[in-house]
Amino acid sequence: MNFPPGCIFTASKKTAVRRRTENWMKENTDLPAITLKPYLFTVSSRPGVKLELLADSQLIREGVADKDGACVFRGVPGGKYEIRASLAGYDTKRLHAEVGSNSDSSLKLDLVSRKTTFSLTLNLPQGKARAELTREDGKMPAVIVNISGNHSFPDLRSGNYVLLLTRDGYENYRESFTIAEDETKEIVMKKIPVIKNETGGIILRTVKSNNPELEKFIAANGLEIKVQGRSDSWTSIKFPYTIKDLPPGEYIVIFRVAAKKIKGQPSEPIEVKKGNFTDYIMTIVTF
Repeated sequence: MNFPPGCIFTASKKTAVRRRTENWMKENTDLPAITLKPYLFTVSSRPGVKLELLADSQLIREGVADKDGACVFRGVPGGKYEIRASLAGYDTKRLHAEVGSNSDSSLKLDLVSRKTTFSLTLNLPQGKARAELTREDGKMPAVIVNISGNHSFPDLRSGNYVLLLTRDGYENYRESFTIAEDETKEIVMKKIPVIKNETGGIILRTVKSNNPELEKFIAANGLEIKVQGRSDSWTSIKFPYTIKDLPPGEYIVIFRVAAKKIKGQPSEPIEVKKGNFTDYIMTIVTF
């Protein structure tokens, strides 16, 4: 009789026990191995990928890849299997692999992000705005168009994107978001408020940093500010942000990111003129 690899049997010196064991084995030849050595089958892919191991179209094992993209199946009998991988925003992938019968096995599995369409409705009373769509990872050239009303950006791979809308007389609109499936957004751009003739204001456009991850965090979550000499309390903001009704003069705006334990950093002196808004981009340096 041929036994599958990995089977372990223990011989007995007692004849009666040995005979009963032999008779039981003859009557149960269709049963699986009594003891299967726990060989490992490791699949490497993206974190969060759902992985299914199938044999003859039947589900044998399933699991989810950890933060390092690894999923380990234990005690897998040697043989040929189908591996099915799925993750939101990516095409489902199927491939066939053979698991070794006498050793641990591994497989690397790459997924291709799914093509999606981003549809944008921009509410403007008249004219057009400049729209710039980029990927955070830089894997796509910036798409720049002038739009009003409805516009679609087709054939986008799933991932993290940044949308920037600009138009004279309106506050810049900037948003970071993730596209996994077809996405639709409706956006209303805000007019720059009319200011009193005797005062001015500051438009804080965004923050630049030597730390790209910090820039992404601030773009998504904002930060806190206070104007030196005018307020003792912190105000939570998201960019762009307008400080209005400032008498002409120079101002220092202090920024902090409490969630990242970054204490207040002052801006350079920002000059405010009567009847005008001053654009300013803050710089935060981390060490």
